[in-house]
Amino acid sequence: MFGNAAGAYEQSIYAKEAILCKDCGGVYGEPLDDLSVNNNTVLVSFHGGSSERWYSKYRFQYRDRDWVLIGYTGGSYHTMDVYQGEEEDINLLTGDFILKKSDKNDPAGKLIQTEKGKRPKRKLVKLSEFKGKIYDETVIERLEADKGNHDITPSPDRQFVFFTKEKNETHFLWNIDEAQPKEIIGIASRVGHVIWSPNSKWLMVDSGTSPIRTGQLVDPASGQIILEVSYIGAGQISFSPDNSRLLYARGSEKLPSVKDHYVEGGRISIIVLDLRTGKEQIVKQGTETVDYHFPKWKDDGQISYTKITNSAAHGELVQTDTQETTKLDE
Repeated sequence: MFGNAAGAYEQSIYAKEAILCKDCGGVYGEPLDDLSVNNNTVLVSFHGGSSERWYSKYRFQYRDRDWVLIGYTGGSYHTMDVYQGEEEDINLLTGDFILKKSDKNDPAGKLIQTEKGKRPKRKLVKLSEFKGKIYDETVIERLEADKGNHDITPSPDRQFVFFTKEKNETHFLWNIDEAQPKEIIGIASRVGHVIWSPNSKWLMVDSGTSPIRTGQLVDPASGQIILEVSYIGAGQISFSPDNSRLLYARGSEKLPSVKDHYVEGGRISIIVLDLRTGKEQIVKQGTETVDYHFPKWKDDGQISYTKITNSAAHGELVQTDTQETTKLDE
């Protein structure tokens, strides 16, 4: 309620679904823990669960003539071990977040991990449209409740959720700010891994039924497939920390290899693809006796990988491997 010039009060907001239902707290009962108004903000707190307890706090502020969600704090812990749990705090205006974790292995229950960072800004939720949870929680719960959905994978910033409908193997992306998901046309069958770039700008869908994989790069904003690559190893493709490149290994059977009589795959090289240009660069070239496999990013300018040396002895393939790192060209 806001005061007016006549000295009376006027209703500022009506949010009929902002409070969780009386049974939503599980065996803990009524989930509403507190409702308070202070310094032009409204704080709504919930808790619930059973042996595994959860809690959430939503902070709304009056901005531009409307109440909007500006902050969220939520966490969970176990009643038999209150020192094992986690809590996340997000400033929805700036995208800044803090994730805190504690563990039962610490007898004193001290904090053993704190992660800080920034997520992309999202459309602010109005109190009049709030339904007791922020949108990403609601969308994910709806998808998980339908047993016909699988491959459910939210983006790191939780703005998008990828999922597959099992009945006809159709694939979708759901922008949590939109009412319905969008179908992604052209995704290969048998999805194995769903890999998001750190900044949630790109989605790589890994699929196939053999060691030779298909990876399709999707733009979540449009739902369009941008490019397609082939590589070796299920899920063995990754985004650089700065989101600008892809890293993977690929075999070539055009040139002979010592292992040709024993296994398929050809010479295996490590490749970096620049997402800005769409061009590939071989950074470690396989040879007749050496393969390069299992590449991983160490940082934006350096990768690690396994060097496999092949030889034949007494009619059998002999392989030895070593771990190496190399710097990439700028």
